[in-house]
Amino acid sequence: MHGRVKIIQTAEQERAKKLKKDQISKEFSEECEKLWLCRENDDFNEVHLEKIGSLVETSPDTATLWNYRREIIMHLIRNFSEDQEKVSKLFESELNLTTRCLYSSPKSYTVWYHRSWVMNNHTSPNWESELKLCNQALTQDERNFHCWDYRRFVVSKGSISTELELEFTDSAIEKNMSNYSAWHYRGELLASGSNASVSSSESLNPQTQLNKKQSQSRFDFSLPNGELDLVHNAIFTDPADQSPWFYYWWLLGRGERKVYLRELYISRKLGRFVLVFSSVKLIQSLKDLQVSIKVFPCDGTISNSITLTPELLGGWNSVLDEQLSAVWWLPLNQDLVSRYAPDNDRHLYQCQPWNVVAQVRIRKANGDGNQEICVNMPEDSANYLSLQCCMDSHQNESLTRVTLDPLRLLNPMILPSHDPKDLIGELNIVRDLLSFEPKNKWALLTLISLLRFIRPHNFHEEVKEALNVLVSVDPQRSFYYEHLRSLYAALDVLAHAYEDQSREVVLHNLDMSCFRNLDWYALMTKIDFSNNSIVRIPDTFSYLISVSELNLDDNQLVTLYGISRLPSLTNLSVQRNRLCTFESIEDLVYCPSLRVVYINGNEVIKLPQLSNLISKHPGFQRQGDSFSLVYDKTFHH
Repeated sequence: MHGRVKIIQTAEQERAKKLKKDQISKEFSEECEKLWLCRENDDFNEVHLEKIGSLVETSPDTATLWNYRREIIMHLIRNFSEDQEKVSKLFESELNLTTRCLYSSPKSYTVWYHRSWVMNNHTSPNWESELKLCNQALTQDERNFHCWDYRRFVVSKGSISTELELEFTDSAIEKNMSNYSAWHYRGELLASGSNASVSSSESLNPQTQLNKKQSQSRFDFSLPNGELDLVHNAIFTDPADQSPWFYYWWLLGRGERKVYLRELYISRKLGRFVLVFSSVKLIQSLKDLQVSIKVFPCDGTISNSITLTPELLGGWNSVLDEQLSAVWWLPLNQDLVSRYAPDNDRHLYQCQPWNVVAQVRIRKANGDGNQEICVNMPEDSANYLSLQCCMDSHQNESLTRVTLDPLRLLNPMILPSHDPKDLIGELNIVRDLLSFEPKNKWALLTLISLLRFIRPHNFHEEVKEALNVLVSVDPQRSFYYEHLRSLYAALDVLAHAYEDQSREVVLHNLDMSCFRNLDWYALMTKIDFSNNSIVRIPDTFSYLISVSELNLDDNQLVTLYGISRLPSLTNLSVQRNRLCTFESIEDLVYCPSLRVVYINGNEVIKLPQLSNLISKHPGFQRQGDSFSLVYDKTFHH
């Protein structure tokens, strides 16, 4: 221990100590063996409780002893069924035993578990007494997570109110503002959105559970002034303490991050109707959408149209081939559409382009904040939001895009539904703190997130300066801060593209080491990722279903595996990468629409007969279409 003089023992003392320890261990093992034999013989006599009790006080983490003890107790309870007083005394003796064990081993999982088992089966449990025990244990060790878990159990079973528990965290935080466990527990209490006196959901009937879920979905996630005052006091008291900062970040971001439908797209070339969401969505949740697709021939009328549904079209497909995706599509090709046409009109759908009107209706939840984020999402009734996408017979594609703010939706710290104006006060408070503590990294990180969410005048310069300070005061994480700088630059380009309604983005020379947020580029047609440090193509590259021109020059790519996932790609440039073998470019032969590839500056072009390797590849021959591989000299098929 710190501050104590180390006592050096002689060799003889060490030997004596070891002999004593070995003797105790031997006796313990012998006693356990006797008990295991009794257990095998289904001997549940009460006399064994005393021996087990003395053993678990010596070694409280021996789970098998506790298991045998519980088996004996359950046997005795059945025998005492007529005498509840005996049962109660039996459980009280168990509580006394675990209390003694906890004094010597306060972090023993097996002891805390046994105590919770006792309280679950006790005929007259005293939950207030258990809460006092938790208070005492947490006074000794405020971060004893076994005790915190037991406290949650006591609060749930004992109908302890949220208000009382919040008062407890008040006192715990007041004693030590670095008590991360108390901050975390306080967050759990607020996040529950309901009174903790309601017992666990297993005891609720289905209708009560439904009502509880609905009430939680309508819970007010606005910033509570009392909590903000508490955390402001904490960060100004000790700005270097990370615990209140984490709680502050949780306050700013707490609540449900909703997933918004942001784009509808119809492509005649791809033969798809596409939905793009602001984040990933489970396939099961698509059942909540009302989707109808009306198709009618160019020289016909709406009266002889076909109405198609996701069920008729075979169900939703993910571009990732997974159950979770931000981009989902339905097949909408000529053969499939004509299959559902009336017999006398089928030739109209088979021989000429047709018109499409696709509509998606979304039921509004109570207190829905869609209108706060989705600026131009129209309402077709009091209960529904509606989006429509139309493609005339002379069009090859059509896109309907909801006006969304990527910088709000992709801010990891702050809940998007907050009004930026409401956070100006928080921004000023953090700025005030930085005037006293200009090198505080927690304040700087908070400042950056608030600036990028609110976007006051000249915020880019303030963010840049904050990142520079972070790199200087925290050099061990300099790579992370440079990554943030690169990420923010890419997000700014993305935000400008959406603001300008553009489908082209230039992410040139942004020090990108990986691809991020590719689902937001799903319907971009021209993307420039050149002059970065990208090494590989991720599975999420499949999101880029519309990109026809892709520039990956001057990166660190060692393979093009995954490039074949891009169904619309026609022009690809991968000059001056690290492509050395034929296997590194082999996936090119499977690109369905590829026409030209610029590959100069890679070692692979030195391979003898590179053109023959490609032209004779089975995948290339199956494709039927040709593409040009351009390097020092043009090779064409």
